[in-house]
Amino acid sequence: MIGPSEVEAEIAARESELEQQFHDAEKASKKIQKKIRAGLFGDVTGCSVCLREKDGIVVSPLLYIVEFHVKQIVSKKALLDYNPRKKKLKNGEIQKIPQSIDGVLTKVVEAEPYLTEISSGLVKVKRQERLQDIRNSPVALQDTEIIGGLPILEQGKAGWGTLGIAFSNRIDESSSTTIYYALANAHFAHNDQLMVQPDVTPSDTNRWEIGTVNKQFDKKDGDGFFVDAALIRLNDNREVVTRLVQEFGKEKFLFASRPLNSFKDRNKKVYKFGARTARRLEGTIVDPTYTDFSLGVMIAAKGVDRGFTIEGDSGSVLVAPVFDSEGSETERLLVVGLCFGGDEFDTKKLYACHFSQVIKALGLDIPKSHLREKWSYRRPSQD
Repeated sequence: MIGPSEVEAEIAARESELEQQFHDAEKASKKIQKKIRAGLFGDVTGCSVCLREKDGIVVSPLLYIVEFHVKQIVSKKALLDYNPRKKKLKNGEIQKIPQSIDGVLTKVVEAEPYLTEISSGLVKVKRQERLQDIRNSPVALQDTEIIGGLPILEQGKAGWGTLGIAFSNRIDESSSTTIYYALANAHFAHNDQLMVQPDVTPSDTNRWEIGTVNKQFDKKDGDGFFVDAALIRLNDNREVVTRLVQEFGKEKFLFASRPLNSFKDRNKKVYKFGARTARRLEGTIVDPTYTDFSLGVMIAAKGVDRGFTIEGDSGSVLVAPVFDSEGSETERLLVVGLCFGGDEFDTKKLYACHFSQVIKALGLDIPKSHLREKWSYRRPSQD
């Protein structure tokens, strides 16, 4: 049983061996997916290649397995033995998932994603003095709260979500002003006008309009990735908007312009800051290409502690501490995902859309200087 840092060290030491083992597991996963879609194994909701765990902790020596997600585990006595030649079953019949596929071990767990869209009551978020760290250069990761985290809601409604990120676009030539945008999830941002309630106490119900929802996308895109995102054009005449953009990043944050790699970006450290959890939480990317058979491909991440995401955290961003590919040895925060859900059976688990696909689905015009296709998780001098 080993921790995240030990996992990373062992993967680095056995990279070629583990990469081959991973690709064998990925091949086995793809081989069985046709039978899953045919319903031979009942209500399998998702499939993931992941490291073998016991009691939620990675087991050493490292071993990649294929993990099947079901809404409810059925007694083996009620299942038929696996027959690889079977292509169709009678109504009500379900086969056992094989214990191994071409030598790759399998595991069945209960899992059911849900949208983290509803939270009740008021929440208290970061105060002004705690946001000052964002302005520092380089960013001090151990002292800095993650971008976003402001609670937002549709005008006239009580359900909270999170304003996960704000960025400045190119200057509008017609008015010579800079246009600012923010992102949330489509599943809770349906109203034209969105409100923000910063630094609140139970007696303080002051809310400010922050902008208008311009575009939404809430489905599988052309590449098979699931995207749940809404683009908000921010007002430019409110103090909260100016403060938001100035203090949340500006030149400090980078944005992933490609989907995460199924092997290279796996088991890497990430952070998340949601309006409801109201603090920075650390986690690990457990599967960058998790397949949900209803929704599509997404990022599955797992927190160090339980409660990695809860209702009201929808719209927060998933960021990874990386080293810039453009020669700098300064550690930067790379936005890799837009969080939209948790898991009914595992409070450590979080689901996020690949940020590169959010960019494509919404047609985001993020300045090229902020986009990155390559990055490193170690200092260039260490590679």
